[in-house]
Amino acid sequence: TTGQDNVFIGELAGSNVTSATDNTFVGAKAGLRNTSGVDNTFIGEEAGAAVTTGRDNTMIGEGAGSHVSTGDDNTFVGSASGGDACCGNETSYTGYKNTGIGNDALQDIQDGYRNTALGDSAGLDIGNGNFNTMLGQAAGWATEHADYNTMVGWSAGGDNNRTNNTNDANRNTYLGARTGYSNR
Repeated sequence: TTGQDNVFIGELAGSNVTSATDNTFVGAKAGLRNTSGVDNTFIGEEAGAAVTTGRDNTMIGEGAGSHVSTGDDNTFVGSASGGDACCGNETSYTGYKNTGIGNDALQDIQDGYRNTALGDSAGLDIGNGNFNTMLGQAAGWATEHADYNTMVGWSAGGDNNRTNNTNDANRNTYLGARTGYSNR
């Protein structure tokens, strides 16, 4: 291999690296599939385990970031934030510039980009949504494939667009507990 300036600690951490550089993987299977990613930090069991070539990602917590394969500039902090599907037959995605902080925040991120979710289960089922901001426990938890929304408060915009599975629930602002909960 030609990788350099890497630190790998834990069973199978970084075990597939061929040319990756400047990475830190700590925990069993952290960075497991990484081959040539650069400047990544993965801490926790299976954190960043699906990332193959992504760069500048920070994933901290058990299973954090395990939906992202080639995305760049993502930050996921909390158990299963940014995914919880590692090491089986799951599908991996290329979301980029997303920030999910809290257990299960942005858990089902797919190809979505520039989303911010802060709180347990905030943006849980975001899918391919873009430019969304979700603050509060379960805020926007089912905002699947919706864009340009702001949701602040417990379960604000909670079921925004889930039933339609289209881009029909865009450009909304919800402030307060359960506001806009069933907007479809």
